Amino acid sequence: MTHQTLDFGPIHLQREDREPAPYMLSGHKAYVLATTNGALDPLGAEHLVGEMGGLWVHPVKFADGWYTVIHQDETATAMTSCEHFEGRMSDATLHFRHNQLTVARTDVMAEDAAALFGLLQVSNIGTEVWQGAISMVLRVNIRPSWFSGWERGQTLLREEQGLVTAYDSDWQGRWGLAYGSPESPNDVLIAQDGAKDTVELRYEVTIEPGATRRWEFLLTADHQHGHDAARQLWASLAGQGAQILAAKRERYAEIAWGGVQLETPDPDINHEYALAKLNLHMLWADYAPYLPGYFLAGVPEYPQLFGCDTTYSVPGATAAGFTQQTKSALQLLADRARMACGRVPHEITTNGRTFNPGNTQETPQFALAAWDYVRWSGDLAFLREMYPLCREGVMEYVGGLWDFDGDGYPWGDAMVERTGMGALKLDSACYLYAAWRVLGEMAAILERPEAEQYRSRANDWRGRFERDWWLPDQHLYADSLHSDLQPQLDGHWTQVVPVQLGIARPERAEQVLDELHRSFTNEYGLMHTRGEEARVWTLGTGLLALADVRYGRTSAAVEQLHHIALTTHNGMLGAFEELIPAGLCFMQLWSAAMYVQCVVEGFLGLDPLAHAHQLTIRQSLPPDWPSLALRNVQIGKHRLDIRATTAGCEIHHRAGQHPLHLRYGIRSTNLASYQPVGAATTPVSLETVHDGTLLCFDLRSASSVSISITGDQATLSIDTLEGGGHEQQGPN
Repeated sequence: MTHQTLDFGPIHLQREDREPAPYMLSGHKAYVLATTNGALDPLGAEHLVGEMGGLWVHPVKFADGWYTVIHQDETATAMTSCEHFEGRMSDATLHFRHNQLTVARTDVMAEDAAALFGLLQVSNIGTEVWQGAISMVLRVNIRPSWFSGWERGQTLLREEQGLVTAYDSDWQGRWGLAYGSPESPNDVLIAQDGAKDTVELRYEVTIEPGATRRWEFLLTADHQHGHDAARQLWASLAGQGAQILAAKRERYAEIAWGGVQLETPDPDINHEYALAKLNLHMLWADYAPYLPGYFLAGVPEYPQLFGCDTTYSVPGATAAGFTQQTKSALQLLADRARMACGRVPHEITTNGRTFNPGNTQETPQFALAAWDYVRWSGDLAFLREMYPLCREGVMEYVGGLWDFDGDGYPWGDAMVERTGMGALKLDSACYLYAAWRVLGEMAAILERPEAEQYRSRANDWRGRFERDWWLPDQHLYADSLHSDLQPQLDGHWTQVVPVQLGIARPERAEQVLDELHRSFTNEYGLMHTRGEEARVWTLGTGLLALADVRYGRTSAAVEQLHHIALTTHNGMLGAFEELIPAGLCFMQLWSAAMYVQCVVEGFLGLDPLAHAHQLTIRQSLPPDWPSLALRNVQIGKHRLDIRATTAGCEIHHRAGQHPLHLRYGIRSTNLASYQPVGAATTPVSLETVHDGTLLCFDLRSASSVSISITGDQATLSIDTLEGGGHEQQGPN
């Protein structure tokens, strides 16, 4: 049994692991997957079975991992039964005990290099001198990634002055590693563990009572220029383990507690939000030239580039400050889609091969994600680049191949990968409608004449959707339609999609939510299929949380978020898993991203149009939250601090080259008038929307606004942040 802890700032989690739990140490060029007991246990149940663990510099694996061995009196004892696994997200320390010796090994991945450091500390806590040998054993395993199409040859190893290099005979000059320590070993032993090569660096030592010996070990790898490049990298980094560890811890603290910062009255939500940002950072990878700059969908099974996993994650990742990373991932998907006549792929292997060319809903989802990125970033150059592709994919590829009758109900597989359904899937139809809507927005910005055609098509679809899909006796929508438009209800989680997207009529949305909470949920969230499959995915549960917020069910949404975050207490502490409470990938992209989205776009209600210098805020706070604050929010070139309360909002416009047009309201609150405070200069207007009223005005950079709402009356005042005078609003 291993005692696992996570100590990261104010976050303290612990659990007793009866079975070894997986964990990840991440860098942007490489990662390590291992287990908390310190043994080289197999990982991976679906793809490379038992081979998904170890050091990966995708698309190549270089080693299964390493472990410490204690030699005394002709007995060798491997340190593979960790007593205490001390996780910190940035790194991990494994604590062992052997007689009078304590062994602590801290492993850390370099942030921007394919380099793994192991900082080993052996202490004599006994009363007698200890004599023997200490070894660090590396199990080499050079092999290509899943469905790479590559063959591998024989692993060849060579030792020179204590530094060991290894390469694949078929890939000499391409795949290679270097392994060693700045302190030269007494012996270097190359052997085999089954069919795999091992390299043992052995040190003869004498340790006095109360004394400690320390070593640094370094493993580097290169998948482009072979063992010579790995050796050069090793030489440039050797001896820097302590500095790299300190820098990595500082970097992770800045990601968690800096950047876009959240403060709520619920410390668990605050901590889970910080962990979600760290998960997003850890899943960001750059495996150039194969896949430069994307988010891993999940580990251990899905380090590939996925279409829907990426598109679902765009709003949350961008809102959390991962703007450039999100753009890069979308551009990679776009590059593939251009070569496939607009079809956005579902799954790209880590060496760039298309494994699954894309389900029907994937191409419309990409258009939504591209628009989400533009909304947050204001990147019109990106919009001009992506619009022709989105138009081709949605209107020509999907329209021509899967929606050939033009009714907006495309054929083909969608998010629910189950047999026996009708040919036309609920989620595909909804995402196609939503894609038409955003194409209309894109075309209008680019002053394209077809903008109105998209809106007209979407309006026609909206009128038919309720007639064709609604099942009044079930208070649900059909999961699928057959080719003759006969509905079929299987009870899949995709019932939430038309509600979350705002497609369902309000009264029917309420009925669907009632039924989902009554018969589709269990103690962990939204089940995959009512009555048949009780497993709970974070994806469906996250969409349910967003739908709950949309219809004012904020307490239920908080409950769903806590369900998602329950996964951070299982497996690797601090990691958002794919299933609730645990299962499949132990760190999953959309789990963390949708958590962020629900807080930022859900409770706080942020809806930016950065290209137009506009931000709509329609807050909907949980009843037991007196306030919610978000600092350093980036809306294009604008930087804001926002603090919402049950009775209003404070907004500080910290930076921006233009005034920011604000549209502010509390969901389901109607305003009849507003009352200015101070001397008036900025025009204010009231805008009526379907479930409330918005207060509309411009806020210049280096200014702040305070809004208070009592009943149907709003009071507001604007002040300069840095030495300026007080601005009053114009007459009502």
